[in-house]
Amino acid sequence: MKNLKFVILPLIMLMAGCVTQKINVRALLDAGPKDQIYTAYNIFYSDPQDVPTINYRLAGKLLPAGTPIELLDTGYCTNDREDIVSFKVISTQRVYNMTHQKRWRAKDDDVHSFIKRLFTTQAFEKRTEGFSEDIIKEIKTGMIVKGMTKEQVIIALGYPATHRTQSLDNSTWMYWKDPDVCFRAIFKNGKISDILE
Repeated sequence: MKNLKFVILPLIMLMAGCVTQKINVRALLDAGPKDQIYTAYNIFYSDPQDVPTINYRLAGKLLPAGTPIELLDTGYCTNDREDIVSFKVISTQRVYNMTHQKRWRAKDDDVHSFIKRLFTTQAFEKRTEGFSEDIIKEIKTGMIVKGMTKEQVIIALGYPATHRTQSLDNSTWMYWKDPDVCFRAIFKNGKISDILE
């Protein structure tokens, strides 16, 4: 049963016109062989086998920032021009497949840059060191509030989709509640000054 993951994902990728591409994630993250890898931000999903990278806020379930994971495979699909990043949560052994679709990303946003944003070697406690208890509580529930820094927003909601927010230097970041409803975080002097829905 343990080896089933090594059969199922390649089979799905082959049927979809995909090829498995081995990427040295540890090298991308400057991680040593014994360093733990974590989710860098909260991941919202409804089906762990099909997690969109757009990170819909109202998807139903939340995989917390700082969850220890093990990377399984990365594939590139030629049919939709999408990358599939698969990882397993160590505590539950549940496998997640994130699809990084071309339509939700800027032209220069490849699978390598996506992986660098998606994972980290810093535990949640280290990443949130110095944050107030109130801010940490909001982050853990996947919420943003006025006064949050850009780093805090990223941990709470993930990175904004690069096809709409092409630079983190932008004063407006666009996110989605669901496929039809978006909202914007407006920054002034590096902190949220307004949230427009």
